[in-house]
Parts: sequence; structure tokens; C-alpha cells
Amino acid sequence: MSQKTLDIILNNHTFRVPVAPEDEARLIEAATLVDRKLQEAPGRTGELRALTVALNLAYDLLLVKERSRATTRQVDKTLEQVMQQLSMSLDVPDTPERRSDSA
Repeated sequence: MSQKTLDIILNNHTFRVPVAPEDEARLIEAATLVDRKLQEAPGRTGELRALTVALNLAYDLLLVKERSRATTRQVDKTLEQVMQQLSMSLDVPDTPERRSDSA
């Protein structure tokens, strides 16, 4: 898999970043988001601005991960309940007629 380089501009600084072709659009989107957040950081300059943006983005990421885990747990619980209901609805008493059909 070949990589190319992409020029990314963040806070009026250009960075040349290696990127796989399939990741290029995502990297551009990420750079656009970071640059927008850098421009929106009020009253901060330089390293403090970058650290504030990094902290806020990390917090947002952790929040999304936490919500994703909670949603996954809820989906798992619902799926388990549905599977139990389905299993109970398919349970047929073991009758003599049924045993002779399976023989």
C-alpha cells in the first residue's frame, strides 16, 4: 500500500503529513476540525491554544466512547431479551408424537 504526503494547514502553519490514499479524506476532515477549533479558541495563543483544543477534543472523544459503550450494552441486553423470548416461544412440550416424528 503506497503512501503519499498531504500538506495540512493548522493555525497558519503548514505540515507535510504522510497518508495512505484511503485515509486522505478522513485526515483532511480531521485537520479542518482541528483548525476550526484552533481559530475558535478565544483569548489563547500558541501552545496554550493547542493544548486547550487537544484537551477538548480528547474529552469529546472519551464522551463519545462512553456513550458508545452504553449503547452497546443496551443493545446487547435488548438482544438477549429478544433471544430469550424467541427461545421461549419456540419451546414446544416434548410430546410422544413429537418424539416419534424425530425418530
